[in-house]
Amino acid sequence: MENATIEHHPRLYFVDGDVVLAVKQPQSDQESQPQYQGFRVHKAVLRLHSPIFAHMLSDATPGQSYDEAPLVEMAGDDASAVASLLMWLYFPLEMDTERWNPDTPITVAPIVRLATKYLMDTLRSHLIKKVVADWPRTLEEWNRQEAEIRAMRADRALSMTHDNFSRVVPEPAAAITFALEFGCTEILPAAFYTLSCIDINHDWDRAQPRGDSYFRLARWSMLESRELLRFLRGCDALEKFCNEKRTWPDIAIERILDARCRMDPEVLDDGKEPLPTPCKAYLFNMFSVLWKAGLRDPLQSLQNSLNSECFPRSFKARSLCSNCYSNLHDWVPKERKRVWENLATYFELSDLK
Repeated sequence: MENATIEHHPRLYFVDGDVVLAVKQPQSDQESQPQYQGFRVHKAVLRLHSPIFAHMLSDATPGQSYDEAPLVEMAGDDASAVASLLMWLYFPLEMDTERWNPDTPITVAPIVRLATKYLMDTLRSHLIKKVVADWPRTLEEWNRQEAEIRAMRADRALSMTHDNFSRVVPEPAAAITFALEFGCTEILPAAFYTLSCIDINHDWDRAQPRGDSYFRLARWSMLESRELLRFLRGCDALEKFCNEKRTWPDIAIERILDARCRMDPEVLDDGKEPLPTPCKAYLFNMFSVLWKAGLRDPLQSLQNSLNSECFPRSFKARSLCSNCYSNLHDWVPKERKRVWENLATYFELSDLK
């Protein structure tokens, strides 16, 4: 580090620090002297969190010194990442991330890499949990999160809030990239499913569409080819599931209908085939309304089947008999649970567990 210039970090250069960490800055061709960022910190703090630092800062005579303190060069590390790591050690309340911040996976990833390198297991685990906490891991958690997001969207519409909606909800592509690198694969089913519900043109990095204050955006460019394949195959599986409900509803309807409502032999049309009972006709119409071509959000479509507000006004006046209504309320949660449990298969995630 001869002839090097060391710039003191404005927050992390303590007068009573007993070691100086130096991290080389990127250097342009015009600069002749190496530039370093200097952090004067405390050996006790570093030893407390990292066995690697404990070994590095042993009582052996240091090779270099700076400002009357031992000097340790952090070869290969990034200065901004080291600064963030040390800020987490010294000022954790200032560094705490907001709930559902879409940038969290991106901002904490460099710190997690350093925490992994220096065996700071407690900090590493804490930061990974920050990302995991933003994503549901069970269907019950998914239901609660989606209900809150719908309420937020409705409130923004009523209050005429036009700032970007994607800034207040988790972003799936960055979360997927983070989960694959750091092993928190339990969030992948929810993240991939969320991604499948976002229009490919709603791109975080491109010109945002009109009315984007009510849309979710995705950082599509962050996905590697393998993850894009998982995404496309998962979308295809979800579309097939929805298309089956739309084009072959009979199997589902037969499971919902009470035995007395499957077909009424007394209602005939001039000797032709028996007409469907009112409950069967209702369910056929309901499926045609909810399961539209190109749909791939079965969790929401199934939930909508219990909400008459999702149907046309002329349709709302009709209803199921009490037995069929009860059967529908039993069938929908079971079917939604089946979809949720199959997400890992749809998106080919089973090999990542």
